[in-house]
Amino acid sequence: MLSLYLTLGWVSMARLCVGRLVTVCDVGIDPDAPDWPYQQVAAKIRERIRAGELGPRLPSYMTLAHELEVSPMTVQRAIGILRDEGLVVTRPGRGTFVTPAEQ
Repeated sequence: MLSLYLTLGWVSMARLCVGRLVTVCDVGIDPDAPDWPYQQVAAKIRERIRAGELGPRLPSYMTLAHELEVSPMTVQRAIGILRDEGLVVTRPGRGTFVTPAEQ
């Protein structure tokens, strides 16, 4: 078991233990891309909103971070980009919502 931990890392081992293996390729975050990870996350969330997969309320930063395999700070910066674009609005204490024009 220790060799499995050293080979796969803690996160991968945890995913194997629950019977689910997700790779970076599945979520579209490319460490070799010229864009910063938060820009890639913003693009991914933007695509999911326009495809109707997300909305009217977005999942929490922690949930999105877990799904996209990035840190919550990366998601926070990505949401900031989308907020600046007018795609989403953030209401303190309530969450982040897709603007009605995008739904």
